[in-house]
Amino acid sequence: MFALLAPFASDCRTDAQPDATARAYVSFNASLIADAGLGRVVRLARELLLAEEAEVLMRTIREHKAKLSHLDSIDGLPSYELYILERAHSVHPAADTLSPLFARLERHVEATYGCAACRVCHCLLRRYLPTERTGVPSHYDRHAFVTAVVQLNPADFEGGLFLQRGARADSRAFFSAGPRDAILHQYDLNHGVDVTHGTRYSAIFWLADSAASCEEGTSPWYAADAEAGSVFAQDALMELHALGQHGYAKDFAAAVKWGTLAAEQGYAPSQARLGRLYLAGEGVQRDPRLGLEWVRRAAEQGYPSAEYTMGVACQYGDADGGLEAAARWFRSAAEAGEAKAQHELGLALANGDGVAVDRREGSLWLQKAAAQGHSEAKADLEQERT
Repeated sequence: MFALLAPFASDCRTDAQPDATARAYVSFNASLIADAGLGRVVRLARELLLAEEAEVLMRTIREHKAKLSHLDSIDGLPSYELYILERAHSVHPAADTLSPLFARLERHVEATYGCAACRVCHCLLRRYLPTERTGVPSHYDRHAFVTAVVQLNPADFEGGLFLQRGARADSRAFFSAGPRDAILHQYDLNHGVDVTHGTRYSAIFWLADSAASCEEGTSPWYAADAEAGSVFAQDALMELHALGQHGYAKDFAAAVKWGTLAAEQGYAPSQARLGRLYLAGEGVQRDPRLGLEWVRRAAEQGYPSAEYTMGVACQYGDADGGLEAAARWFRSAAEAGEAKAQHELGLALANGDGVAVDRREGSLWLQKAAAQGHSEAKADLEQERT
């Protein structure tokens, strides 16, 4: 049954809702640099936008009539976003007035990241309303050498953009910045959005390392970092080769090569992905024992998608512990926000599979999964109501 487990499904995403009273915030030093852990940094550019530029962006996204058919690439739900610049070409009248902003941002990236050839490749606007969407699961920007984010109305919401230092949601820290400030990070930052109250509007700028890679839609910057031993770049190449995206050929052998290098360094996301490749026999000879061992290593680090996979393995007798162990793995992953685990835990509680029957708690977990767009959880809740 492990062939049914997609090796690259939701590995970058853990979407629990931490207690707002305990919310941590990112702290910038005097040089406007924040430590994101494991050698990663985030930078802040104070008042990079002019007031009139911020107003153009705000007005444009407020007035945008979103199409529900335009789905987010991270969670597959309606995105409520508007691209105004694609591959450095204006696709909306608002972009025609913002050339000075794009040039200013490119100069700032050259000064702070040493990238003289960097170009603003894409600019999109997003909105978060209680009646539309309130967040984006944690993820990496695989197609951007540098990302800049502006929270256009910080006084009107709580929560917002966060970085996630580890695998679980309790390692999140939120950003507090002014409406003209730009928050900048590179491809190695796990980040997302969680608006717990109010309405949020934002502008996102994705920069490529050159005009050529922008126009071609490629991400060539990973190779040198991966060769130098960066687990973040190695993990990115594993995913990009497996999916055949951003200029990288679909090549499972290359995916296994890079994933093994990162996994052997103890990087849990790569361990989980590599394990599922061995379980599915994609790019390697199928080896359930080795696959499960890599998944277990990631799960023992608290990596939610690996914990979910261990729960499934226990359910089907491929790992020791039976339904009781499965329920424990599902609970740990569910508490970290893994929607599939929330669904499984909800069913286990409703049916008494490895745990005492508690239909009320089971229903609550199904609701959490459904809120993240889990279709089976939604169907189970509908059946529960009939």
